[in-house]
Amino acid sequence: MSIDRNKVAGAFVALSMLTAAGCKPNAASSDVKSLDNFAAGPNAAFTFNSCSGSNPVTVSDSQLLATTAQKAAIRSALSAVPVELQSAFFGDLKGTIAVVKDIKSACKTSALDAGSQDSTLACWQPGETSASIYIKAEDTEANTDRNIRHSVVRALGYILTDVILKVKQSPEGTRLAENDAFAEVKSTLGAALIKDIKAGKTLSLPASATSNRKAFDDSAFAESFDSWYCSSASREKMASSFPETHKLFVDVAAALPEGLNTQTAAGVESSAFGLWGRWGAGNGPIRQGLSNWGNFRAQGGGLMNFRRFNNGGGLVFRRPWFNPWRWGQQ
Repeated sequence: MSIDRNKVAGAFVALSMLTAAGCKPNAASSDVKSLDNFAAGPNAAFTFNSCSGSNPVTVSDSQLLATTAQKAAIRSALSAVPVELQSAFFGDLKGTIAVVKDIKSACKTSALDAGSQDSTLACWQPGETSASIYIKAEDTEANTDRNIRHSVVRALGYILTDVILKVKQSPEGTRLAENDAFAEVKSTLGAALIKDIKAGKTLSLPASATSNRKAFDDSAFAESFDSWYCSSASREKMASSFPETHKLFVDVAAALPEGLNTQTAAGVESSAFGLWGRWGAGNGPIRQGLSNWGNFRAQGGGLMNFRRFNNGGGLVFRRPWFNPWRWGQQ
């Protein structure tokens, strides 16, 4: 069965909540499994990724709440993440990464993906006016380093799907809402992943594929992001074990960096959009999703009302001139 590559897939599911304080995944020796963990089944050995790359890292030390050694591990993992996504998280979202002993308390408002083994290691959380990634500190520095190198890229993949790809302009500011165009992306990528899992002799289809297809499709994008960007080894493993998913994500990865960096004002066409290939060209779903983010950045962004997100509402980015707090500071 062929995959319709005029459609695409990707977007929301939060990175998770700790379901049992003493629950620790069993480590396997390989470091090249991202989608593999997602599709491994409940009784399979858990594999820790070790992510690194060659991208420059420019995050401020003040945004890394960790020891000197832990900051070095975070920076090493961040080198696998496109600079444009680093800038979006640490700059536009005022993000921080913190290494904490009590991951259960830090991740208390994460309700999605609670059953995954990855959820015992890290999560992202909305704060009052910013976003934070929390990573579990272990009793030994070596195991803490392992958690960091495994979790940073994956967490930023969920920040991308949870926030950046869901911005939508509205009269009061910029809301987070499901991007209908990008919903096609997740659906197609999810279908490709199901095909790959069924073809794999040692893989297991997650229950969400039938019980909550939207959640499955959301995870398909974030986990594919992790497999693609974590390391050259994880990307090669993705190509061999998940060929249909890899084939689709090639074009997604080609579009993401430029789209995240674009600051296109509303109604103004960027010539860069024409370079994105068949998925991003014209009025394609990747172009639409990332042009929303570009419009948000071009119009000055603004403080984020993450409290509304915590209370179950849609996250709102308020314009600087629409924010009484800023008026009081001038």
